[in-house]
Amino acid sequence: MPNPTICFIGDSLTEGTYSVDWVTNLSKKFPSINFINKGNNGETSALVRTRIKTDVIDLNPEFVVVLIGGNDIIGATHNEAGKMYVEMFPEIQKEPPTYEQYKIEMETIIKTLDKDLPKNTQILILSPPPIGEGGMDSPEWNLGAKCSKICEEIVLESSDRVLFSDLYTEVMRNMIFHINGDYVPLKLSLFNITVCRVLSIFLKWETIRWLYGYKYTTDGIHFCSEFGNICEHIVIDWLLADMTT
Repeated sequence: MPNPTICFIGDSLTEGTYSVDWVTNLSKKFPSINFINKGNNGETSALVRTRIKTDVIDLNPEFVVVLIGGNDIIGATHNEAGKMYVEMFPEIQKEPPTYEQYKIEMETIIKTLDKDLPKNTQILILSPPPIGEGGMDSPEWNLGAKCSKICEEIVLESSDRVLFSDLYTEVMRNMIFHINGDYVPLKLSLFNITVCRVLSIFLKWETIRWLYGYKYTTDGIHFCSEFGNICEHIVIDWLLADMTT
């Protein structure tokens, strides 16, 4: 009997080149499972929706993990970023991301997976984590909480094989502990993001964070090992629960 396959789909927080590569770390703990990482840097939920068939459904995996929404949140709360996504993906992202669009795209993604994947495939939906280190009063965290809630509501309307995990709250609590009240508004800088990516070839993400003066993120957006550990534990608990039933 062939080894089961688990497919991950999302943005840079899944791809693991601008942030901790928690999917690869997780694969080392389950050598008997075939891991497929379909995270793409810079994508919104609209982009993921367009490739959900070819990158997930057509692969017939036994397990699927979806983590998308960070770029939707950034684009909806920062005008310049919203315009950038339209310029990057004009055929798909025809308007700057909004909460309303995220809701529609996630409904389509989740319902399509639930309808078209083999009946034995298990699906895990992770809500997007808090973006930036701005704290509870920041527009990014406020919108992140709303996006998490809508993911949960959509999953509740799906079949029993679709499960929801509140990654937002898990990461938010951990971030609050590490930031310890020293919140800073999110300032977008593609230059800093790129420099951090280059530095990661030589340095640990935690060292890069220290160099830039952040408490939890590397560049204000992407994450270090704390985030990866949370994601890994959620997926491990989910996999083990399925394997023992």
